[in-house]
Amino acid sequence: MGRCGTSRPTVADLCGQCAQGKLAIGPDGDVWPCVIGRFISLGNVLVSPLKDIWAGPATRRARAEIEAGQSAQQHVLLWAADLKATAHHLIEESATSHDEAAYHAGSLYKDKLSALRDSSAGRQSA
Repeated sequence: MGRCGTSRPTVADLCGQCAQGKLAIGPDGDVWPCVIGRFISLGNVLVSPLKDIWAGPATRRARAEIEAGQSAQQHVLLWAADLKATAHHLIEESATSHDEAAYHAGSLYKDKLSALRDSSAGRQSA
């Protein structure tokens, strides 16, 4: 379905990071696990303090539901994105300039991707 579909979204449409350190609050005070997860109501700040909503049963249930709804592929993609971002950060920290970091990150990424593709092709033909 994707995020722009016409049917009602589900937890499988979410990235899995909802209600993990952040919440979304609408102009009418409604609280959701994220802006995409507006179909999951956690409470309303005009009715309950935000700290109570954050620690409340609706938020705990939503976190559990979101985590359970994430496929193995989504977990791997999230892990890979985190790993790639960490690697880029380490390269940037050790580079003398942004241009040098971009150069090294690009070439290291291309070299590793090429090696992984070659390795995968070798396994498939065997």
